[in-house]
Amino acid sequence: MITTPAGPEFMKNDGQSGARSGDHTHVVTYADILRDLEPLNEGRDDKDRISYDSLRVHAKRHYDLAATTAYWRARMHKELMKALGG
Repeated sequence: MITTPAGPEFMKNDGQSGARSGDHTHVVTYADILRDLEPLNEGRDDKDRISYDSLRVHAKRHYDLAATTAYWRARMHKELMKALGG
């Protein structure tokens, strides 16, 4: 049984793509995701299991605007310096 804090809540659209009136949404938490991943985690070594922390890091990396912006700023700077020979 997963005993992690719920974590941030994400909205999941149950309807087809595009926002239309009548679409239903519900909240998905890290605990919900981990519960769905339990069968996958059962066959993994402890070091390879998807954990609350790994979900948090993944979400921050991909869905946090500041983190995404910082990543691309650093990457573009590196590429520019390489292109300029510096």
